[in-house]
Amino acid sequence: MEGSTWGVPAGKRKDGETLEGALRREVEEETGYTIQPSEREYFRGVYIRYPTYDFLYHMYRASLKKRPQIVINPNEHKSFRWVSPREALKENLIQDLDVCIKLFYKL
Repeated sequence: MEGSTWGVPAGKRKDGETLEGALRREVEEETGYTIQPSEREYFRGVYIRYPTYDFLYHMYRASLKKRPQIVINPNEHKSFRWVSPREALKENLIQDLDVCIKLFYKL
């Protein structure tokens, strides 16, 4: 959607799909990692306004025991990196992701 920008695994919920189902599918499609129910916790929704449409961005917290091996989908992404929240804010992020990072990490 916003080429040459950085983001987090995200996407649209399919018809009839639960939020948790969409989370699992999107993370798996984009990273190759299957997030387990015990690893995720709903944080909150954030209303985002784009020039041509609006949407509700649902944020989850993932508690991982170790960094999983990531296998990105080359049709969707060019690369990935693990960064701190403060490091992420220095990147060319997708629209309004900086607001979500600041809210989530209380920065």
